[in-house]
This record gives sequence, C-alpha cells and structure tokens, in this order.
Amino acid sequence: MTLNPNPYFEKYGGIFLGLLIGLVAYFFLKPLYNERWEHFMSFAFFTACGATVYLGVMLLINYNIETAPMSKIRRRELLYKHIIRHNLQVLILAIVVSLFTAFAINLNYYDQPEEYQKVLLCLIIFLLVWLVVDGYNLTKVYILIFRKYKNTPLGR
Repeated sequence: MTLNPNPYFEKYGGIFLGLLIGLVAYFFLKPLYNERWEHFMSFAFFTACGATVYLGVMLLINYNIETAPMSKIRRRELLYKHIIRHNLQVLILAIVVSLFTAFAINLNYYDQPEEYQKVLLCLIIFLLVWLVVDGYNLTKVYILIFRKYKNTPLGR
C-alpha cells in the first residue's frame, strides 16, 4: 500500500532519474579539477551524511514515539511495514553514498585516467540523484500521513 499516486515512480523513479542524469553527465561533463572536485565531493559527502542522520531520526521516530498519529499508523499493518521498509532502503542507500564518497575523497583522483575520472564523477552524481529523489518521496509520504491526522502541527 502506498500513499504516492504513482507507486512506480516511488519505487523506480530515483534509479531512473539518477541513471538518466548520470548518463547525461558522462557525455557532457568534463572531469573536475582542483577546487571544483573538492567542493563537489564535500557537498556529496555532507549531503549523504545529512540524509543518513535525517533518515535515522525518522526511523527512530517510527519505532519509539508513542503519539496518536503513530499509533494509528501502527494499526494499519501494511502501511506501517511499507513505511519502515522504504525508510530502511533509503537509509541504506544514504549510508552507501556516504561510504562511497568517503572512499572517492581518499582516492588520488588527479592521477587517474580521464575516463576513470568521468566514470567516478557520474557514478557519484547517479547515487546522489537517486538518494535525493528517494528521500523526497519518503518525506512526501510522511507529510501525507501526518496531514491525514488533524492533531499534528503539519495537519493544520
């Protein structure tokens, strides 16, 4: 059960958009040099780390907070399992992106062939777009759920 009007976009939208933007970047971007690479990698790393913290907090809220909206959500078993599964998937993706960007930061990027630099850059772009789209979809589901219950601040 999903709250998204298009469940296929919720499931495959991040991968598809990430692949599309990653392929466009592969054919049209040149490898980044010096400060641009360092700025991009720090942005990617901190975005992934921030998403990991955000998704971890949302998962803890789902498990530990005892409020009226959360108890109503827990009574709907299919919805609750869907939310937890989706949250775990996006959390694991955020952790993978964080670890991959940390690995890429420690690589000696400038000594690699230009083709390798382009592949690494496009792979990071693909993972970031996938993470952002899936995180957006999950946040949209949370907002829709909490708006459904009028006693929450988001529902007013």
